[in-house]
Amino acid sequence: MSLLEQFDSFDKIFNSNDRLFRSLFWIDKNTFFFLQTKLKNINVKLKDLLLYLHFLKCYHTLDQLQIYHKLSSKTILKRINNVKKNLLLLTEINPLNCGDRLSQIPLIIDGIKIYSVIDTTLFNIQKPTDFQDVYYSPKHKRHGIKLEVVCNVSDGKIIWVSNEFYGGSEHDITISRHSGLVDGEFNLEEDEKILADKGYLGEDIFYCPKRGDRENLSELEKSKEKIVLPYRQMIENVFSKLKVCKILSDRFRGKIEELDEHARIIIFIFNIWILFNPMRANK
Repeated sequence: MSLLEQFDSFDKIFNSNDRLFRSLFWIDKNTFFFLQTKLKNINVKLKDLLLYLHFLKCYHTLDQLQIYHKLSSKTILKRINNVKKNLLLLTEINPLNCGDRLSQIPLIIDGIKIYSVIDTTLFNIQKPTDFQDVYYSPKHKRHGIKLEVVCNVSDGKIIWVSNEFYGGSEHDITISRHSGLVDGEFNLEEDEKILADKGYLGEDIFYCPKRGDRENLSELEKSKEKIVLPYRQMIENVFSKLKVCKILSDRFRGKIEELDEHARIIIFIFNIWILFNPMRANK
């Protein structure tokens, strides 16, 4: 029996072990059923969606997928690409909305309203034949591409993603200046700033830690840092959840454009997962 035959009906999925399902397909069953209802009217079969989710979660080679699913490589690629195409269509129909942040109660510190937190994350790629210095990250000591992400501080929902990837060598603040965020695309309210780390020092729209070592801070500044730290860590928790998908945490073997598509689909599915599993700052 192939892996998919073990989950080829709603009843089998519903009665399956929760932990086993997540280990194979990344998301919980509630998220899966919700996602399936969005796809059932656009020619995506249940087994094909499971195949694609298993591909994202485990990032097996084509040979390994043939063994697991007992399908030809041609059939596997055809089904994966069909699901990817339809999920990309859903991401276009349901774009991220940075205005969603305003439905939360903000964190207020120093009279500044904070609804969201920003950071970039690096996705590993194979060493490119060209522009190696552009993609090499000195911080991570490997080649990769960066994506800028903004999420709510209250629940972790992703509300902004840069329109393109950037080379691993780019500094975070440089990416924000190029992405349109600094130029007002985010449309911040009066007295609002975006929570960020020291990589974003230099632009007034960001609320960043003070320069210098922690031991040189005043007691008041240390107290403020203690308050905002759990909220700043929210974005790291979001990245950790995204990178449970090995296609984002392992070294990607395909074209950068394909990684871009998979990452945006994963973010779309993550925001559905958030509906059932809102994250909370660890205060």
